[in-house]
Amino acid sequence: MKAPGKHLLSKLFRNCAEPRGALGRLMLRMMNRGHRRVYAWTFDHCPLADGMRTLDVGCGGGGAILELARRFPAIRADAVDVSEESVAMCRRRVAAADIANPGEIIRGEAGALPMADATYDLAYAIETVYFWPDLVAGLREMLRVLKPGGAAAVAVECADPVASQEWVDLVGRMEVRTPEQIAEAFREAGFADVAFFRQETGRSALCGLHCIVGRKPAGEAA
Repeated sequence: MKAPGKHLLSKLFRNCAEPRGALGRLMLRMMNRGHRRVYAWTFDHCPLADGMRTLDVGCGGGGAILELARRFPAIRADAVDVSEESVAMCRRRVAAADIANPGEIIRGEAGALPMADATYDLAYAIETVYFWPDLVAGLREMLRVLKPGGAAAVAVECADPVASQEWVDLVGRMEVRTPEQIAEAFREAGFADVAFFRQETGRSALCGLHCIVGRKPAGEAA
């Protein structure tokens, strides 16, 4: 029999994939705080400029959008998430922040993005691809919604399936891939100029920060 504290912790972290209810809202607030440095570091490695249109795939509680708006006030940042709790919290936080060019925040899945072809300059997914049923399918959808020459970025902290096993056990439905595997999925999805960046953090279970970036070929319309 599990100890009550351990059981509650497990129930909390199993809200990482699709936050629901009170524990889901708590998890979203924790992720907004805990991922601040991940948001900032990821955007340091993305081709960004004011006036762009971006898409946050798996927006969670909206922390990444707020960081992006702080850096580039004229960017329009749309967002999608599979969780109703995430969409609701993201909408509340964006509204409270009084962002100059707020985007659309809607419910949807990475493998079937409810966005039009060739719409975005940048699509990004931060600390969320672990939970996608099909990584290549999600990346193909990001490719589809990008403008020709646009970029996609995927950022993860867990990037070693062995070292991250304690997180997998805690979170449940979660697949950890190496940066090389994610980069290969980018290429399989049709991206060009794929590169990845890494920063050590000293947190062995999380394996450092990793950002994989690819470009949609300039001659590809959709």
